[in-house]
Amino acid sequence: MNQNSESRIRKRIKNGAILEGYSHGLLYDRNKEFELYQNFLLDDMKAAILSKSSFLNTGRTSVAMKSSIRAIPKEMVCYIRFCNGHTNHLIKPLLNFIKPESEYCRNPFEDNSGE
Repeated sequence: MNQNSESRIRKRIKNGAILEGYSHGLLYDRNKEFELYQNFLLDDMKAAILSKSSFLNTGRTSVAMKSSIRAIPKEMVCYIRFCNGHTNHLIKPLLNFIKPESEYCRNPFEDNSGE
């Protein structure tokens, strides 16, 4: 399967010791058949290991998917700066209202066997 049939955009960015893996425009109707989401995550893990990265950032990839591979979430920070100083001054109060929706995150190291 070629890249365009899986996802519209797949990117990896090496940022020092961090490898960032992103997939935008995932074709959800094909995801079930080919388990694309899981395979993208595993492919990004392989790339992080081969590039000797200390961290793999997959953004807001499914928390359940990440915990299935025993990944532990870390707090993310977003830094936004515009070239125009006036824009920075005006936009700063608005950014305080932007909050990602929270998602339940199970601890991948807990005993979830129900015993």
